[in-house]
Amino acid sequence: MHNFSLLPADVFLVTTKNIFTDYDQKIMLNLYQPIIGTNATNLYFTLQTFLNNEEKTHYYIMVNMKLNLEEIIEARTKLEGIGLLKTYIGNDNNVNKVIYELYSPLSSYEFISSPILNTLLLNTLGKKDYDEIVNRFKINTIDLTTYKEITMPFSKVFHISTIDVSDNIDTSIEQKIKNNINIKADINLNSIISLIPDDLLNKKSITKELVNLINNLAFVYNLDDLAMSEIIINSIDDTKHIDKEKLRINCTNYFNFNNEGKVTNAIYKKQPENLQNKKSDTSKKSKIIYTFENVSPYDFLASKYENGKPSKSDLKILDYLSAELGMMPGVINVLVDYILRTNNNKLTKAYVDAVASQWMKSHIVTVSDAILFAKNEYNKQKSIKKINKSEAPKWVNEDVKSEIASIEEQNQMSKMLKELVGEK
Repeated sequence: MHNFSLLPADVFLVTTKNIFTDYDQKIMLNLYQPIIGTNATNLYFTLQTFLNNEEKTHYYIMVNMKLNLEEIIEARTKLEGIGLLKTYIGNDNNVNKVIYELYSPLSSYEFISSPILNTLLLNTLGKKDYDEIVNRFKINTIDLTTYKEITMPFSKVFHISTIDVSDNIDTSIEQKIKNNINIKADINLNSIISLIPDDLLNKKSITKELVNLINNLAFVYNLDDLAMSEIIINSIDDTKHIDKEKLRINCTNYFNFNNEGKVTNAIYKKQPENLQNKKSDTSKKSKIIYTFENVSPYDFLASKYENGKPSKSDLKILDYLSAELGMMPGVINVLVDYILRTNNNKLTKAYVDAVASQWMKSHIVTVSDAILFAKNEYNKQKSIKKINKSEAPKWVNEDVKSEIASIEEQNQMSKMLKELVGEK
């Protein structure tokens, strides 16, 4: 990986061997955009318009997309990270020359089958919206058991000569090429496979696709060599092949039932950038929102403990909110803070589930919406029964819409944020 300073005057060319279809656009807008955001998605489509064109400067893109250079670079890195773009840098007469190589998005089946992308989409959208989008790509199946196939085979319709045209095939013709996401799991797969006896596993059956799946699953479920080795052995079928579906199920079961106390990576993630508050000022509300958005649920909950280490039962609740319900990290922080302050510092599973279900039904995905919703619910409860005002979170009791925080309050918020993210 090489860093370089990109300037608006630096030129670029766009290349690809791919064919881009209307269906690709549907996949980009429905499956990729929730994860990478609108800027990255628009950059992908914009670069397509420059395919096989003459050199342009990056200033041209900035004007075209109404974005500054920093936003363009950020969007580009998202496309690179998710496997849609490769970037090459050269130098011509002291001017950077960039080559952007575009790749096709995965098919809907490949995307949903990817543990990484599938988890990212669920975490970003929440269970309800995730299910709605996935349903858009489901096909209507027809039972053909009572029908007889009468399809005419190729050989009965077409006749070709014996001329060998294989040497004349042009490899530069457009085609569908996909770029794999670079995932680094904390396992040594070669070591794991080498320790499995040959009479149990046909090692020649291990494809690049299978290796990628194993690494992805290990990353999502925080699995080490020993755990993954056990799971792989239990996923081998009668033909000495690793059953992919069985592998997925066994990873989930191992995590849920055999690794008590461990949680998925979801609780260590922060609020997705495309769901963060774009407004930045020194008001109390902005400070509080920033804190909730830029701390993972794990770190936020850990800050509530004197020893900085949450209990296993509380971590399970966080994992339930993140992995099963698909609640956004920042929203989880608001919910946890609200419940702890109004429920005697207890995260009771039944109570958490009731509140979380209500928030999910109301499609709460941003911190701002979560704060407003919690404040309204608090006021409703207060009208029904008298609640000790001191127990409620500050953002419930105080009107923080436009009030500017004092220097002392800003220092307190800054200190709170540093403690939450573990800074000294």
